[in-house]
Amino acid sequence: MENQESRSRARLAASIVLLVVIGASLIAAAYLRIGQSGPSTTSTSSTSSTSSGVGTTSSVRISTSSASAQCTPPGLKLNLQISVNATGALSIFENETNLLDRVNNVTTANNWPFPDTGSEPCGNFNQSPIEYAVLQGHYDASNYTSASALTVYDPANVYFCPTMTAPIPYLLFAPLGDNASRFYASGQEGSFLVSASYSVTGYWTGSGNIAAFHQFPLGIYTVLAEDEWGNVVLLPFTVQRS
Repeated sequence: MENQESRSRARLAASIVLLVVIGASLIAAAYLRIGQSGPSTTSTSSTSSTSSGVGTTSSVRISTSSASAQCTPPGLKLNLQISVNATGALSIFENETNLLDRVNNVTTANNWPFPDTGSEPCGNFNQSPIEYAVLQGHYDASNYTSASALTVYDPANVYFCPTMTAPIPYLLFAPLGDNASRFYASGQEGSFLVSASYSVTGYWTGSGNIAAFHQFPLGIYTVLAEDEWGNVVLLPFTVQRS
C-alpha cells in the first residue's frame, strides 16, 4: 500500500513539474512573439548605448534606417537617414538632392510644414532649405503636426546669433546631387551642400538656470526631416532596456 501511494505521489509531482515547464515555455513563446511584432522594415540596427548616449541600461533600436520623399517642386528628393554611432548617440543625416541630369532652378517657398523644430537656438538664420526635429512618440503623415518638438540644444547657454541673411529668391541645384548655389537680388553666392548631420543624446527642459538635460527615457520617438517646399520624411526609433 505504501509503495502504491509513493508511486502516486511521484507521478503527481512529475505531472506538476511538466505543467510548470510547459507553462513557462508558453510564456516565453508569447514574450518572443510580442518582442518580434511590429511593421515590416527595410533595415534594422540595434546597439547598446554608453553613459554619454541614451543611458547605460538602455539601447536604441532603429526599425527603419532611411527614407526619402519625392518632392514638389519636381526634380528634388528629400532624404533622411538615422543610425546609432559608437558612443550610443543618435546620428541624423538629411539632405535634398536634385534628381535631374541638368541644373535645376528652384524658387524658394518658406512653406515649412512643421515650423517649430526646437533644433537650432538661433532659428534658421542662414535660410537653410532643410530642417529636422525629434518628436516624443510615434508619428506619421496623418498626425505629426499635433506633436511638440523636443529641445535638443542647451537653452541655458548664451548664443550670439548672427543677423538673418537677406531673403533668397531661388536656389540653383547642380545636376544629380545636393550641391546648390544661393542667389540674391544682387547676384550669386558661393555654392553649398544642401545637407546636414547631427548627433543627439537626449533633450532639454526648462530655461536659464533651471534648464535640465534628460537622456532619452524608454519609449518610441520620431525623427522628422522637412524642407521649405512643404515636404516631410518621418522615421521612428525606440529606446528600450538592454
